[in-house]
Amino acid sequence: MRASPSAIEVLRASTVFGVLPDEELATLAQGASVGEFQPGEILWLRGDRPRFVGVVGAGFVRMSQTTASGREVAVELMGPGHTLGLLSAIEDRPFPLDAVAITSVRLVRLDPERAVEAYERSDELKDRLVRRTTERLKAAYGFLAKSVAGRVDGRIAAVLLWLVESYGVRDGDGWTLTIPLTRQELAYLAGTTVETAIRVLSSWQRNGWLQTVRRTLTIRDLETLEAMVDGP
Repeated sequence: MRASPSAIEVLRASTVFGVLPDEELATLAQGASVGEFQPGEILWLRGDRPRFVGVVGAGFVRMSQTTASGREVAVELMGPGHTLGLLSAIEDRPFPLDAVAITSVRLVRLDPERAVEAYERSDELKDRLVRRTTERLKAAYGFLAKSVAGRVDGRIAAVLLWLVESYGVRDGDGWTLTIPLTRQELAYLAGTTVETAIRVLSSWQRNGWLQTVRRTLTIRDLETLEAMVDGP
């Protein structure tokens, strides 16, 4: 069994901190801790002050907010390689969204002051953060629009499309996800039961829209999934 990646390996794979040279990553990793969170466990709540900047090593975190009526609305999903809380640390302001683990999550927790110092020293990191923030805002808007689909197959399709955008690699006539994903994890992400997720994926596989081998999933018909999200 492969050992879990070290803090510096997670930072090196980060979509934000990965631009830094190894000596900067080593400085960042000093004093870092690794936290394990279970499904439903809270990383922080909206209005909390930054106690750490997180980099996801494994699993998925739901970023959400609660409406005036008390309904929780998912705004964004954060997965392996994604960074949480850096902007709040830089601007020294409370977190604008709740962060809750929706699968088992392994998170590298960085000291906020070290993270801000690394940001201030590196023009490459500043440029990467601006570009990643723009990409995240666009993806968050798209995910929010897609994930409100009432039908469960539309919600599952929306999650798979989001995963393709973040972790998809072109594979012949399809897109293969570069991260292993269990049916249970997909069910959590889509807000449905494991049995329903299995039933929907099995149907799609019989129709040739996707292919699964162990925990590797390849989408063969992206247009059909997009139609499920965009349709009535």
